[in-house]
Amino acid sequence: MYKTFAKLFFTIACSWSTCSVAQSPVEYFGAIPDLKVSGNEFVDPQGKAVSLHGVMATPNDYFNGARWRGTLSWPVYSDPNAPKACVEYFTKIFQAIANPAKGTYCNLFRLHLDPAWTNDPNKTATNGGGENDISRFSVDRLRTFMEILYVPIIKDALAHGLYVIVRPPGVFPEDVNVGEAYNNYLLTVWDVVSSNDYVKAHSGQIMLELGNEPVRMNGNLADYFQPVVNKIRQNGFKGILLLPGTSYQADYTNY
Repeated sequence: MYKTFAKLFFTIACSWSTCSVAQSPVEYFGAIPDLKVSGNEFVDPQGKAVSLHGVMATPNDYFNGARWRGTLSWPVYSDPNAPKACVEYFTKIFQAIANPAKGTYCNLFRLHLDPAWTNDPNKTATNGGGENDISRFSVDRLRTFMEILYVPIIKDALAHGLYVIVRPPGVFPEDVNVGEAYNNYLLTVWDVVSSNDYVKAHSGQIMLELGNEPVRMNGNLADYFQPVVNKIRQNGFKGILLLPGTSYQADYTNY
């Protein structure tokens, strides 16, 4: 299993670079076939290496100029227009970045399941309130916004010819241990996401990035992520998984 992990990390690290590929990779815009991993490349069903280039964005009103609402501190169902307005905003982004006819050639979108939606506004943060504070995380809010926000954004991205990487809400605390609270948090998040019927049905076009920028790991990363991987596979998600290294995703020797 450890060898499998090592091969996967090398695959992920190399797949973003096309300079060492002997044969020019193909690019897809519009209709996007399923992807899988072969060696150190993402490949299409015919085994041809695929080149991906795109952007990351987060559905957080604060980071998007308050374009759909000035605050997200409202009960889940009190303003059904806010998620709708957020989805419509991302539609405009996708129309702009994935339009070869007008000279834009993105075919990849990285979606942050922003904690602005998954945190419970009725709870008080107990660990500083930053993006690495999971004390206000609500699994019920995650389930709700999977249906009315995140999956609609994913559907829209795919409809515009964009592969989608999904990353969890927030970032790692600076120090984590196998089996501790953040490890269990990631297990919960990915259990919900990988159980979603639409996500499973489009697992060839959706990738799951299991964590964002771990700093220090007191233990082995393979032990940390293996239960998460097992849960995702048990739920029926068969797509590509992207696993991070420590030192802000720079060091993979810990695997």
